Formats: sequence, structure tokens, C-alpha cells
Amino acid sequence: MNEIMTPEKKRILEYSKEKFFREGFYKTSMDSIAEELQISKKTIYKYFPSKDALVKEVVDLIMLESSTKIFETVNTDEDAFTKIVSMFEVASGIFIKFSDKWLNDIKLHSDHWERIDEFRTKKMYSVLTKIIDQGKEEKLFLDLSTEIIITMLVACIRAIVNPEFIYISKYSFSQALAIVFQIVFEGISTEKGKKLFHKSLDRFKK
Repeated sequence: MNEIMTPEKKRILEYSKEKFFREGFYKTSMDSIAEELQISKKTIYKYFPSKDALVKEVVDLIMLESSTKIFETVNTDEDAFTKIVSMFEVASGIFIKFSDKWLNDIKLHSDHWERIDEFRTKKMYSVLTKIIDQGKEEKLFLDLSTEIIITMLVACIRAIVNPEFIYISKYSFSQALAIVFQIVFEGISTEKGKKLFHKSLDRFKK
């Protein structure tokens, strides 16, 4: 996605993203995309030489949009808890658009799940390190190892942001994330932090 994004390519990419989110990509043909967009298949292949290339660019677009929204969310003057909740509100807003078909196809019919998992893990480590350290300075978190806190939190999040968990769990992603927050942050917060945490958590549950 380094080349200039023409309006035509952007239209194909955005449409394909929404279609893949709803219906998955494994059984979606390039013919159906071309027909629904009322363009020739040749036009699609001008920008995307194969369906896998199209899926890859959709995944790249998701990661770019996620990074941009998270950066905008955490680079504010808000307290650490507000930033964490805002960050995962963004993640929930993206994740809730994914159908079971999309998640299943990504997991079973491509190698993109590994890319997504690596991306989100690196992103979470980077962003959460800054936020946890900020929280310590604000006296919201106990003076515990930032590395261990983040390793534990990232492991929990990776476990629930997973197609297999979504299939078998009775909880939505937001509900599961709220429980993870409660378990982790009740344990690492000061009394001042706990009060602010409960306010932030109430906002996240709405």
C-alpha cells in the first residue's frame, strides 16, 4: 500500500473490506466483487493481481486504520486509565465488525492471522508501556514491574481476541475485555487508581 491510492482503487478496497468482514473471503469471488461494483474484473486485477493480494491489502488497511486511531487516542492529555479504555474502545469498534466467517477465513485459509497477531502484540507492548509508566507517575498504579504487567495483560487480550475463543465463549469481546480489565487493574491499582478505574470501566461497559 505504498503506491498512490487512486479513487478507483480505494473504492474497490473499501468495498472488499466491508464485504469480507460480512461474508469472509474464502468463498467470495473476484467476479462477485466486480459485478457488485459494476466494474470489469480486469479493473480489479489492475490493482490487485490476485484475491490473496486483495485480502493482504485489506489486512494492511485494517492495521493502518487501527494504528492511526490508537495513536490519536493515546496522544492526548488524558489520565492513564482514560487512555487505556479509549484505546480498547477503538479496538472493540473494529473487532465488532468482524463476522465469524471473516475470522474463520483469516485463521484457516491464510497466513494473515500471524501477521495480525504479531502487529497487535508489538503495538500493545509499545503503547501500553507508555500508558502504564504514565499511570505510575500519576500514582494510579502500584510500583510493580511494567514488563510483567504488560506481558500478563497482552497474554489475556491475545487469548480473547481469537476466533476460537469467540466461537465457544458466551461473552462478547467487550464483556470479556471488561472482565480482563477488572482482574488485572484491581490488582495493580492504588486506592486512587481504583476509584478512577471503576469510573472508566463503567464508561467502557456502556
